[in-house]
Amino acid sequence: MTLRGVQLVGAWLIGVSLTMGAVGCGDGGSGGGAITVGTLADTIGSGDCSLREAISTADGFPVSDSGCRPTSGAHRIVFKSGLTGSVRLNQALPPLRGRLTLEGPDFPDHIVISGESRVRVIDIQAGADVELRNLTFTNGESTDGGSGVRNAGATTIEDCTVTSNHSSIGGAGILNVGGELEIRDSWVVDNSAGGAAGGLFAVGGSVTIEDSTFEANESGDGSGGAVSSSVPLTISGSTFSVNISSGGGGAIDAAGPTSIINSTFFHNTANGSGGALAVQGTTSVIASSFADNMAAPQFAGSALFVASGGALTLRSTLVARAADTLNPLCLASGSRSLRDGGYNIGSDHSCGFAASTGASGQRIGDGVDPRLDPAGLQNNGGPTETVALLDDSPAIAAIPPADCTNADGKPLTIDQRGESRPRQQPCTIGAYEASE
Repeated sequence: MTLRGVQLVGAWLIGVSLTMGAVGCGDGGSGGGAITVGTLADTIGSGDCSLREAISTADGFPVSDSGCRPTSGAHRIVFKSGLTGSVRLNQALPPLRGRLTLEGPDFPDHIVISGESRVRVIDIQAGADVELRNLTFTNGESTDGGSGVRNAGATTIEDCTVTSNHSSIGGAGILNVGGELEIRDSWVVDNSAGGAAGGLFAVGGSVTIEDSTFEANESGDGSGGAVSSSVPLTISGSTFSVNISSGGGGAIDAAGPTSIINSTFFHNTANGSGGALAVQGTTSVIASSFADNMAAPQFAGSALFVASGGALTLRSTLVARAADTLNPLCLASGSRSLRDGGYNIGSDHSCGFAASTGASGQRIGDGVDPRLDPAGLQNNGGPTETVALLDDSPAIAAIPPADCTNADGKPLTIDQRGESRPRQQPCTIGAYEASE
């Protein structure tokens, strides 16, 4: 688990030990035009404004004697200052409708909302416009996915943790059904699904993931340990690690148009093909790093797999094989389905990367050891963990400035950590910029 993830779970463990009950009265004024939750208890009619009562009030269905005092036009729910710990749900919360921001206190004092392993935590209806901030959604349970968060609206999840949720079908952590979903600076960890996608299952709509970590998610009977998506999917500045799929795509099964940039895939495992990424649609990967991913011995593509009808283009990306596998890094069903966009490094000869000389004078392409830091995934700065390079790596300063660009031909100005990439000098292959 990442350092931030450990801290968040630690805060949760502390929170669940706190005594539940009334902490103060609802105070619309103290929230600056918001409805203020004054108790962690999942009650109705206590006069302290529970989260359940606040959501009902925001939905336009105020509860008698709730203590919730809405301000005219309030579209925000906050928690009383100093209130920390867990809301343990007795039953499912009312769905979120309309325009609403649900916001907890700043890290490390996240409010934890727990489904207590019996109900879904958050349900966002079609037509809603919702922002979720500084919250942890945990121990959700469902038979139809989205045990942590089910989204059918236009939703932003920011600075949140979605963890330890379970579903008997796909999408235990998050289910996106026709919604427009953005996930920023968040952690989706330790979610398990009986079907596909322990972390996020997306069917309809679109998904954007920025500066986030998907870790230790697992699919029980389907592809995509962390993510299974048939919708437009955009990923930047994010890390996928230690996810496990019972089928293909240890981290991601991408069936829709997918764009990945400045991201890291580390130690993901598939019991089918594509230890990190399985592609069924059209996917572009730029300035990213794949390391130590594995597929089942009877399959190939320990890092990347492209199915029939899929197309994967890699540019400025490094792909390194795990030391304990003999599987080829790449497997493509068609001769043109895996395309070399230039300035790639692969540690074996399976990806079809053209041999050439980088701007530093070292050889790049297939059959080149990228010389990764043996420490593996580490906190090297920035919002997500990355894999650094040894000083003699051929990836360093390999790309001429004119070719250090994104899919639109615009300069790549930062790496995954947010560190600057050089503009007038050659830049580095992969998600971690090491050029001087």
